[in-house]
Amino acid sequence: MSKRKPYVFLEPSKDGPQYWRSLEERQDLAREDYAEKNAAEFPAGHFTTPPSDEAIALNRRTFLGVAGAAMAMGGASGCRRPEEKIVPYAKMPEQVVLGIPAHYTTALSSRGEAVGLLVESHEGRPTKVEGNPDHPASLGSTDIAAQAAVLELYDMDRSTQPLKAGKPATWEEFEKELAGQLGNGGADLAIWLGPVHSPTRDRLVAAVQNKYPKVTFYCHSALPNEAGALVDTKDPTARHVRRVPVVDYAKARIILALDCDFLQSEAGNVRASKLFARGRRLERPSDAMSRLYMAEAGVSTTGGAADHRVRVPRSAIPRLVSALAGKLSGRGIGVGELAKGAGAIAGVSDGWLNALADDLALAKGGAVVVAGSDLPPGVHAAVEVLNGALQSQCVTYYERRTSAASWAEGRAEAAPSASVLLILGGNPVYDGVVSSKFADAIAKAKFSVHLSTHVNETSEKCTWHVPRAHEFEAWGDLESIDGTVTVQQPLIAPMYDGRSDIELLALVAGESSRRGYDFVRTTVRDLLLSLRGFKVCGADGANIKCRDAAGTETLIRLTDLEKEWSKALRDGRIGSVKKPVTEGLLDATKTAGLLNTSAPSPSKDSLEAVFVPCPRLGDGSSANNPWLLEMPDPITKIVWDNAALLSPTTAKDLAIASEDLIELSAGGASVKIAAFVVPGVADGCVVLALGWGRTKAGRVGSNKGFNVYPLRNGPNVGYTSGVKVTNTGTKYKLARTQEYTSQKAPNSMEARPLAREATLGEYRKNPNFAELQSPPQRVLPLWAGQDYSKGYQWGMVIDLNACTGCGTCIAACQAENNVPVVGKVEVARGREMHWIRIDRYFVENAKL
Repeated sequence: MSKRKPYVFLEPSKDGPQYWRSLEERQDLAREDYAEKNAAEFPAGHFTTPPSDEAIALNRRTFLGVAGAAMAMGGASGCRRPEEKIVPYAKMPEQVVLGIPAHYTTALSSRGEAVGLLVESHEGRPTKVEGNPDHPASLGSTDIAAQAAVLELYDMDRSTQPLKAGKPATWEEFEKELAGQLGNGGADLAIWLGPVHSPTRDRLVAAVQNKYPKVTFYCHSALPNEAGALVDTKDPTARHVRRVPVVDYAKARIILALDCDFLQSEAGNVRASKLFARGRRLERPSDAMSRLYMAEAGVSTTGGAADHRVRVPRSAIPRLVSALAGKLSGRGIGVGELAKGAGAIAGVSDGWLNALADDLALAKGGAVVVAGSDLPPGVHAAVEVLNGALQSQCVTYYERRTSAASWAEGRAEAAPSASVLLILGGNPVYDGVVSSKFADAIAKAKFSVHLSTHVNETSEKCTWHVPRAHEFEAWGDLESIDGTVTVQQPLIAPMYDGRSDIELLALVAGESSRRGYDFVRTTVRDLLLSLRGFKVCGADGANIKCRDAAGTETLIRLTDLEKEWSKALRDGRIGSVKKPVTEGLLDATKTAGLLNTSAPSPSKDSLEAVFVPCPRLGDGSSANNPWLLEMPDPITKIVWDNAALLSPTTAKDLAIASEDLIELSAGGASVKIAAFVVPGVADGCVVLALGWGRTKAGRVGSNKGFNVYPLRNGPNVGYTSGVKVTNTGTKYKLARTQEYTSQKAPNSMEARPLAREATLGEYRKNPNFAELQSPPQRVLPLWAGQDYSKGYQWGMVIDLNACTGCGTCIAACQAENNVPVVGKVEVARGREMHWIRIDRYFVENAKL
């Protein structure tokens, strides 16, 4: 029997009333129709390669897989199958009204900063996140990560029970086995913590140290969490201290950012974006407007918002600072020895430096310099000197301490050799500086525990994996950079029987209570009393015994503290527990040897790999969130992947084109990754986004993109020198929501400019420049104009002076309206579902 080709029924056409065609013929017709429609909408070609058969003939299994994940994690969020039968309320709880949402304050930790939030809840289920307008770290705003956090709460791939050697176990079994491993004063015990600043966690760390004096604490973070100068300290309990700047960008007139993406990926980006927008809005032509200078290796969100930008390898930033110091010194600004070692910097003209120095010197108190957290400590120290010399009134410094060794001090070679190892959060086997050494350290330990929300790359190496509660499920507290303390109150009971970090520390410390609520209440009570100048010294019935600084005892009623506790939960914050640092700042007398300007310049034969956190996935901990995977990159507009970004010049020299699969090697490690050519990248550099290429992220996030952490093995965690490139000769398809070439066609957009722009001086002379630059109408309008004399009509206008293109509005709209994801293949066909689209264009004649 001959095998018959599959046929499909088509609509009537000129070929006859009805006809049949084979599936192969149908695909050919679909491709032709697709090309015609695509050429009509995007004359320059929306795609660089024709769609594949997989894209034309929709794969049912792929579609159902992506759609099912989207429905499970998005559309069905908040609805989980009950384990027992449920019945309606016999008596409706007083605080619950069906259909009326409730709002609760809480906070999320973001690169060491506490972002204050208001979370909307429907019948006990968190559904939407907004910023807390009364919190100094958010000012009512959020970022992409905060908007998408609610989807991670309902992630069905989260861990649901403890596992011993990969097999199901119980919390009782784990607690019993853990108790048998503790002893010997903690000499065999090492505990790894995440980069979270929490007063309650610090208190429990002290309790563990009190019970086990020989215990060793480490702090693991894939990314540096604060920018600021290191502070010398002789206190052995505070081995890592930074003086962290908090900048008021609304007050700044001149801003210099040194490879610092403060609008997207740095700590405090939510507050910075809010204040920066205030300084950019023009209500009247006479209003002042800030000016932003940027020097960076890649193209960041902050770089895209800059007024004046130069391409500089990250290794050359110390030379740039030194060259700028020389210019400032010639203008009477005392900068000590910072100007020593200044040399020529490729891509930075003397005219650019002179203009920058003039603006900084003239602005004085209204000028500020900021540096990226990935830059060496000497650069941060030099920036502190520059801000002092410029008499900046826009920056305030706070000290941040931790009792654990920092990742910069410990690095991978300091992976613990303890026989009992507890890792609370994080994923060092995936994102450690040299991850293989973490895996070796875990293998050598006789007893290892990983507390995490998912069974990830680190969990599968440990003896025990125990589920971690989401931040929306657990009691906790966070301290902002400026010292503001926020209580994290749970929005829902733990869905997967998880425990928080403080609850596990309390277990190790042997505390009688196991409830996070009890520990947080005690911490908040002590903080509230300390703000009054009291210290708790005992209890007396319904009162708390306190002693002031003079030693006088006072009784505080518990009912009064209960009111303040309720107010703290309602406001979402407690007063600041820290004061700004005003003394001991670095000045021109302390500049000797700060800057190392001897780094070699990169070339096509020895590239510099620059590592940046992914604007969507961060360090990779959110890799199983489909909203973030399908979120377009703010610059490249790539979805479901990362890529190696190269400048057009470097790509031409290396004979590499976009979507070529290349191999990068350095320090004995190599990775394969798709290349993508982007204007604005520094020549001789390849920019790599971290957080991709996970192998144990979950059903949605595993094996997406490329893991570039293995290349981060040099002495500088922010970049690696001496990278070799090999073109493998194969292609890798990248899905994007925008092409850069579509505006170049002679007939596209009727040859009109995509946007009308003018300088601030031109705007002040002619505020209606955009209207006057519009081309005359070719024909009369078909309908009358809208009459607004009876009142305003609905509309949305974006102020492009204030908009940074960060993409938070896309994430917020997706969360608000439950917009589904469709997957990489469908996005490549132009079928992305986002209701908001942000395009980014490069000016062809600009000197990027």
